Amino acid sequence: AVADVTILLDHPGNSFGSINVTGNAGATINAAGAVELTGQTLLGNLTVTAGGHVTDTGTWDVTGMTTITAQSGGTDYNVTLGGATDDFKGAVSITGANVVITDANSIVLGKTAASGFLTVTAGGTVTQSSLAAAKNLAVTGATTITGTDITLNNTANNFQGAVGVTTRGSNVVLVDTGAIVLGASTVTGTYTVTAGGAVTQAVSTVLDIEGVTTIEAGSNVVTLTNANDFTSAVGVTGTTVQVTDTNDLDLGTTTTTGAYTVIAGGGITDSGALTIGTTASTQTANFTAGDGEGIILNQVNASSQPVHDFSGALTFAASSGNLAGLTVYAVDAIALAALTLVAAGGGDLAGNLSLKSGTVTQSGAWVVPGTTTISSSGSDVTLSNTSNDFGGAVGVTGVGVTLVDANAIDLGASTVTGNYAVTATAGGGITDSGVLDIRGASTFKAASGQSIYLNESNIFS
Repeated sequence: AVADVTILLDHPGNSFGSINVTGNAGATINAAGAVELTGQTLLGNLTVTAGGHVTDTGTWDVTGMTTITAQSGGTDYNVTLGGATDDFKGAVSITGANVVITDANSIVLGKTAASGFLTVTAGGTVTQSSLAAAKNLAVTGATTITGTDITLNNTANNFQGAVGVTTRGSNVVLVDTGAIVLGASTVTGTYTVTAGGAVTQAVSTVLDIEGVTTIEAGSNVVTLTNANDFTSAVGVTGTTVQVTDTNDLDLGTTTTTGAYTVIAGGGITDSGALTIGTTASTQTANFTAGDGEGIILNQVNASSQPVHDFSGALTFAASSGNLAGLTVYAVDAIALAALTLVAAGGGDLAGNLSLKSGTVTQSGAWVVPGTTTISSSGSDVTLSNTSNDFGGAVGVTGVGVTLVDANAIDLGASTVTGNYAVTATAGGGITDSGVLDIRGASTFKAASGQSIYLNESNIFS
């Protein structure tokens, strides 16, 4: 061949064993069977069409586009392209069965259709050549990508198998036109997944994400229930959403139209607004922390007002029943299920309960060994379960307030603009350790034989 001239071997009946091309401008090769390419340096494009498997040896340096098609008579064949020293500078487009691409530097993926798996390993970034639908990735089997920044953001991408990614100090963006199954992934930067269907995980795979995780599933479910480790915030948009972390879990901005379930091996905190369900469709939210850990959901806006909006009942617990403390701020009402806190264990909050919201009600007994502080200005607080057990002072700000304790109850500083009713049902009396400012009628009822002793500078008006 002559330098700077394109090599054109395009007869479909060609048959090659190993083929060595030397031509700076580019090369086009057609073969009826398999092709083994010997590495070369091309300033132009490399185009290969084969009726069998396509492999290569040596080192390839292709400045132009690389297009490989390995199929014949409805049958796809494997394509193995590149190595640790190869460099494909232009877009790489491949059609075949199992596809393996390796590039020493960054790689740009063009239109690619793999009826088997797709494996891409790059020393730099992995991106796509275009956002046009005709330049999408369509992969039937598993997709495994390794590189620095990985950005596969063509909205027509269709990954039918699990998608696993590994980055080195960088970020990941994945987009799928339909449902996406997330495979084992290690990401040192941010992790963003957008899907037109459900977002789930392959069995026994783990997401190990150091940066912020953002999942956008629209009107579809998100189920991330494997032994994941999210170092930074996890924000999700979807219908029914489940998120699991083996360690501490920080909840980023999340919107669900269905139920929301969070399980952590450590504590649970927030860094964004949680909007669970709607007024027309109330949905439950369930949070389970690790043994002896606490749950703190106290995100506020610039005016120091709560931002979380829970439409349905809330459940808070710990994996072994030892929830060390709970803080919850919400825009609207809080309907809290049965709750048991402990002062021992990790001691995040020393068994304390703190709520700031609209109306506060309960659907089960609360056992709180530490202090209980409820700010429900402009709304009622009704804690009337006869099995409640408040070990520390109970301070409330609200309109109409009802408190019931199975044992003795100590009243902390409280401001009530309506009626105030306190009952110690069986095991003790009623005392105060903070000033009571009660504008409506006050009713105090101690158990038989027990005393009521209110000696602070209280105001009953």
